[in-house]
Amino acid sequence: MTSWFFAEAGGQPNMNDRKLSPLVTAVVRTYNRAVLVGRAIDSVLGQSFEDFELIVLDDCSSDNTPEVVQAYEKRDARVRYIRHERNMGTGRGFNTANGAARGKYVAYLDDDDVWRPDKLEKQVSKFESSPQTVGLLTGGIQYWNSDTGKRLRTWIPNQRGNVYWESLGQSGGLFGPPSVVMIRRSVIEDIGPFREDMPRGCCQQYYRRVAKKYEIDFVEDVLLDYYYHKQAITAITTPEDLRKCIVSMRIKIESTEQDLRQVPGIYATELGHLGRYQCLYGQMDEGYASFRRAAQVNGLSVPLAILMLGSKTRHRSTFKVAQWCSQKVGGMTKRLKRKTGR
Repeated sequence: MTSWFFAEAGGQPNMNDRKLSPLVTAVVRTYNRAVLVGRAIDSVLGQSFEDFELIVLDDCSSDNTPEVVQAYEKRDARVRYIRHERNMGTGRGFNTANGAARGKYVAYLDDDDVWRPDKLEKQVSKFESSPQTVGLLTGGIQYWNSDTGKRLRTWIPNQRGNVYWESLGQSGGLFGPPSVVMIRRSVIEDIGPFREDMPRGCCQQYYRRVAKKYEIDFVEDVLLDYYYHKQAITAITTPEDLRKCIVSMRIKIESTEQDLRQVPGIYATELGHLGRYQCLYGQMDEGYASFRRAAQVNGLSVPLAILMLGSKTRHRSTFKVAQWCSQKVGGMTKRLKRKTGR
């Protein structure tokens, strides 16, 4: 285990009768999702590929998550339950689990998502036939509305190889969510820990770091059922969500700023995202400053000018109207460029 991993776990899992060198470590991170985590665990234990261990990392749940997970631990020797003694957040959860992992490959699953039965089999087969230069695999996703059961859309990745520069933008379109990703454990040891100071987006930030040194590949089949719901940690529904977005976006920009300067279009877009979060949170002056930086980086477009004017009013309601107008103008501009080929 590399020295940078630090786990505040309550006691060590019982290693008796547990395989010490599985090919895959599956990781389910959970927090107060006792009603959902069993479904995620079942999708791991039901895999057609069976040479794995399953680490369930509980970030100090206050519901009956321990009882649910420990019941699985008693029934299946591949299950290992680790619990933080206090809530540590996403980055620490990944680092704790990675520090305990023994597999050649590590695959993650959020507690509200479900793996398809052949997910591990297909990704292991892909990795085993790939050169060591490939450090991360992703795959196809079926998105669902958890509240209505409605099928939303299917996403299949379409970029492989060296994708770092593309990933400096909204990298979710390259890698997908954590639940569809598999990484070589040797790559994790090389790249180092997940950032623990990012309340949101630490996974995508980590994947960009991987992409800077390694190639990315994917399986062209749907491997994951991803469920949207109001309690998802990626939802932006409260002022606290916006505050976390601001903190994380600042870190994202600052940590890659030297490279972002070489792709001014992406740099300006990221500054625009930061400015929107700031204005919606009520930080109008800070938002205006971010929009102004975006204009200095890549020129003043009409959509950006609308956002700047909206931020100068210092009223969130007016800014929301400006944001709507900016999005409409931006969409019209993109459609016109596609139509004219410019």
